[in-house]
Amino acid sequence: MDTETIDAKVKQKRNDLSYAERAISNLLELIESFGVNESATKRLREKELERMNTKQEIRDIESQRETLTLDITPEALALVQTYWRDQIIQATQSNDIASVRVLVSYFVERVEIDHANVTIKYKYPIQTLMHTSTVSTHVGALSERSTC
Repeated sequence: MDTETIDAKVKQKRNDLSYAERAISNLLELIESFGVNESATKRLREKELERMNTKQEIRDIESQRETLTLDITPEALALVQTYWRDQIIQATQSNDIASVRVLVSYFVERVEIDHANVTIKYKYPIQTLMHTSTVSTHVGALSERSTC
């Protein structure tokens, strides 16, 4: 995901937030004018929840943008890779398939297979699902992808 896509998502979420805040304001005015009723109170709670969720989504999307510009030294990256590799090895050696599956899911978004190719869509576990890159290889071929 590039910064333009992220900026567009933030803009859309800010519009959603503005809509939710206008709806809350209108509902409060309605309640002030006509008194409290069950349906208006229920709708107000729904809109307040929507506002809270939208604010969290904005924070999440903005943090994705920050990870796009994150600078990691090769030493720090090697340390993190070693940690994750050790976790996967430990889970594999203890036959903890559920843990292996979860750990691998931090790195592999999906695997696409056709008659001649295997495409592995990788992601990096810096805020899981933030970056994705694709490496396509022929069946049986080994491929390494450097992220530095």
